Amino acid sequence: KNEKVKLDFSKFKIPSGSSDLPVARKLILHVPVTKGPKQRYVRVHRDKECHFECALLNLEGEERPFLLSPEIAQTIAKDAKRVRLKLAIDRQGNIFLWPVPPIPEEQSHQVMTWKNKRPLVCLMSSHPEDDALFMRWARQEPHMALLIVPRHPVRGADIRDAATAAGLNACQMSLKLDPGTQLLIGDTFGHMGAYISQSDVIVIGGSFSGKGGQNPIEPARLKKPLVAGPSMYNFQAITNGLETAGGLYRADEENLSEVLAKAMENAELMGSAAEAWVEAHRGSTALQTQAILAAIAPD
Repeated sequence: KNEKVKLDFSKFKIPSGSSDLPVARKLILHVPVTKGPKQRYVRVHRDKECHFECALLNLEGEERPFLLSPEIAQTIAKDAKRVRLKLAIDRQGNIFLWPVPPIPEEQSHQVMTWKNKRPLVCLMSSHPEDDALFMRWARQEPHMALLIVPRHPVRGADIRDAATAAGLNACQMSLKLDPGTQLLIGDTFGHMGAYISQSDVIVIGGSFSGKGGQNPIEPARLKKPLVAGPSMYNFQAITNGLETAGGLYRADEENLSEVLAKAMENAELMGSAAEAWVEAHRGSTALQTQAILAAIAPD
């Protein structure tokens, strides 16, 4: 006998204001290792415990890299890639590990050998107008070493020609280094960390040529004293903050030598102030990450 069963929906009703419901927590079983998306805002966790150096192996046909033990990495050193993995999150709440190349040791040693204990000023991400100004400055300061890292490395040969015309001896990082030169042109890709690490003062390119400057965060995080020209409109808030904190000096063509000498003299204090300002303004990353990790943590 077929009987119609009446479904009682009342047993599915949740009492108003009830808070005694079980909470489902999602476990993250897969954290991708990938670069941050170019079109999205990404924050990296500042806690050093969320960063670690390791070796990865990418195999053809495999979407995901393999994490290698140090013993295996040494065995297949030619195929392994050394990186620093950093815990990161985008605005959509996607957590991932960002593989960042560490400071290149070989290039760092090459720059250190080239400068030969001379004070080194690095003009970072420069434009032709910046180059010309600092070549004139270098002519007046023969005891100083100048490193120009162009915004576009393809300009390396042009910068060398301009240096020769200005009466400066120069060499290119992409070619053979000559320790007898005063100017080194950093015309290679992926070595900015090496250039910054060996420099005593970092000058922000584009700020003396009306281009609006470049992002000063990377050298600030490496505790480097910063000097910027009049044009920093692309990073005005960051520039103002670093300047107020004492980690960045502003200069123009007339007082450039004076400001660079002052930055050299106060390099340690300025570098510490710059790093401290960056760390003080990265708290939102930690707060967001902690909240997310707490929400997805198992009971």
